[in-house]
Amino acid sequence: MEKSTVAGATWTRHNFSATIDARDLVDSYLKPFAACVERGRVSGLMCSYNEINGIPSCANSWLLEEVARGAWGFDGYVTSDCDAVADVYDEHHYHNDTPEETVRDVLRAGTDVDCESFVGDHGLDALEAGVIVEDDVDRALARLFGIRMRLGHFDVDFLEQHPYSKLAFDTDVCQPESTGLARNVVAQSVVLLANPRGMLPLTENPAKVAVVGPLANVSTATAEYYAGSPCFGDLGLLADVAAEVFSTASAVTYAPGLPNATGADEGLVREAADVASDADVVLLTLGTDLTMAMEGQDFADELVLPAAQVDLLDAVMAAASPSMNTTRTVVLLLFTATPLDISPVLDKYPTQLAVVHVGHPSVQTRGVLDVLVGAVAPAGRLVQTWYPSSYARQISIFDFNMRSGPSAWPRPDCVATPCANGTNPGRTYRFYDDASAPVVFEFGFGLSYTTFAYAPASGGKTSFTVNLDRALLVLRRRRNHATPTLGGTTTTSPPPPLSATDAVAIEVNVTNTGNVTAADAVLAFLVPPGAGRHGVPLKSLVSFERVSLRPRETTTVVLPITLDHFIDVLPRQRVGEDALVYSPRRGEYTVTIGVQGTSSGFLEDAFTIRAV
Repeated sequence: MEKSTVAGATWTRHNFSATIDARDLVDSYLKPFAACVERGRVSGLMCSYNEINGIPSCANSWLLEEVARGAWGFDGYVTSDCDAVADVYDEHHYHNDTPEETVRDVLRAGTDVDCESFVGDHGLDALEAGVIVEDDVDRALARLFGIRMRLGHFDVDFLEQHPYSKLAFDTDVCQPESTGLARNVVAQSVVLLANPRGMLPLTENPAKVAVVGPLANVSTATAEYYAGSPCFGDLGLLADVAAEVFSTASAVTYAPGLPNATGADEGLVREAADVASDADVVLLTLGTDLTMAMEGQDFADELVLPAAQVDLLDAVMAAASPSMNTTRTVVLLLFTATPLDISPVLDKYPTQLAVVHVGHPSVQTRGVLDVLVGAVAPAGRLVQTWYPSSYARQISIFDFNMRSGPSAWPRPDCVATPCANGTNPGRTYRFYDDASAPVVFEFGFGLSYTTFAYAPASGGKTSFTVNLDRALLVLRRRRNHATPTLGGTTTTSPPPPLSATDAVAIEVNVTNTGNVTAADAVLAFLVPPGAGRHGVPLKSLVSFERVSLRPRETTTVVLPITLDHFIDVLPRQRVGEDALVYSPRRGEYTVTIGVQGTSSGFLEDAFTIRAV
């Protein structure tokens, strides 16, 4: 959450306390951080601005010391987000009457670096007043300088032995292999959402191309958002890129249609409609820009396209396809990091509109065009659930719980005073299951220019047994192992974490059943015993692999499932317990491969796992 006003209440990330259920905190919010520490062996973590259950992140010793350094074995430094330490004192007023006490609280909680100046301004006073001691400072310094020693910063031949220190932007970074890689990343991440009548790829060279919409030049804003200048000043404006790609076209014309992503202008709409009416291919760019959602500002309204954009879309469709039956191709390119309910658009134009989610590719719009013309077949999958617009009216953005149940916050559509609290219908594909308001697109959805079929590998197992006593043994060994520290003497490594210890390996044959060489993202979902009841997830993505196949080619994909997926984790409930408490979830599991309704295969409950 950045900054939002809901039902009359305004909170920002600087003063908000996220009240999160214990299970949700551990198995949804902390789990990816645990993977980064345990498997990625990261050297740095950042504590956030907000409170978690009443404790500012940068003053939260349970989070930084007991969980990160203790339970996960984190061996690096913690830095604050910029000015987050000052927020502990100025915004949260957390258990401290003086700035010196805030310095003490964050250092002893495990924060080593203050991004900005609060500790620098008040640290010496805290030391001289005896609020902190030299050990508090030395502990942070040891972690920081230990990392620099790992990087070789104090080696006498550092500059000679570390070639990265000599890289120049124009001559070393802006090379074809680098820009090509960035372009390919965009092409691989584009998600095809709708392709009626096989409108894409654009296999014939169009005579006239229209680039329409307020997002066509969005890279002018996003290119330098937390980034430097683009290579050679190339912003990748969509009309310019289209002129490159459709080099045989007699004309590539651009019309913004709107003054910006939210504004309206009837004259600009008419101009865009005229341009579309004369084109063979229309690339319509809609979505969200940095005026709608960015750091410090949430897009928490209806989760729909702004009304002005919908009016532009209707005008373009009327002009480009007056009879709804012409050969013009209209492609809606959604530039957005926010999932939007576009079901009214899909319902209104079920056969006349191809839809592609491009995210925010910044200057690498060439990767988008690579997909549109078929140089790369789309293989991206949605990384979010796209909810119906009613969802945003039902649950407050301030409710951080994942599991369904009564909410502590009023419904966002409340107009009465006082407002009654709403109901959380569940968040993400793991917990949202409202048959009366189905999702627009599932997590993992994505179409292709070909089709794939899945089958259990020939001779491979479809039933497995996992002994969870093995998981408990691994946990015991890790807990009893002396965690290495930057200045410590431990020489042996702890046993691998559960997240790096395979329990079973699913083998699936993947066949490209179409006529186009393409990649496929093979997704494995684990369905636990009691799924969907009493807070148990409906399913969880536990393994995935991406493969590229020629037409009619088959390959066997191995999808390992690690032990941590069979263990429930909770924060300690009683004094004397470890920071995290692990409990095996025994019973019958099933594994589903794929997402229904996509171009990929789908094997529902094709594998069974008995956890004992």
